Amino acid sequence: MLAVKLLTVFLLSAIFYQDVRARMVHGFLFPLTALFLGILHYFNVEKTGFYIGVAGNMIFISVLILFLFLYSKIKLKRSFLHESFGLGDMLFFYAVCFAFPNYTFAVLFVFSVLFSLFAHLALKKKMKDKTVPLAGYMSLFFAITFGISMLYKPFSLYLL
Repeated sequence: MLAVKLLTVFLLSAIFYQDVRARMVHGFLFPLTALFLGILHYFNVEKTGFYIGVAGNMIFISVLILFLFLYSKIKLKRSFLHESFGLGDMLFFYAVCFAFPNYTFAVLFVFSVLFSLFAHLALKKKMKDKTVPLAGYMSLFFAITFGISMLYKPFSLYLL
């Protein structure tokens, strides 16, 4: 399992690097990341817990994206994809749906968005692009989270 965790951290780091550097991420990284996150989740909970967790997370993300879409169309009057929200960000949102049980996912997702906000506010003057590398910042947050969980054995991301 350590090898899977290390590969997961590597994939998350690759997403971070590519998104921050070029605002584009190779498409194969998202399903690969989802696969490794799913493997970690699957082998740390009961099978039914895994399926319920992933389904609940997918519903949560789908509702969130629907609200973002409606806000973009109605309030901002902008195209949703590519102007308000990146395709890579959406793919990353769905990739992390496989990562954790519902409560853990909700908590970590919210904190990853807050981390992204603060990281962008701190770094935006140094960046050339005006856009936010949301998937990149969030993947950095999750990579750090997995790194901490590997260092502290009693700390489990799958118990909430």
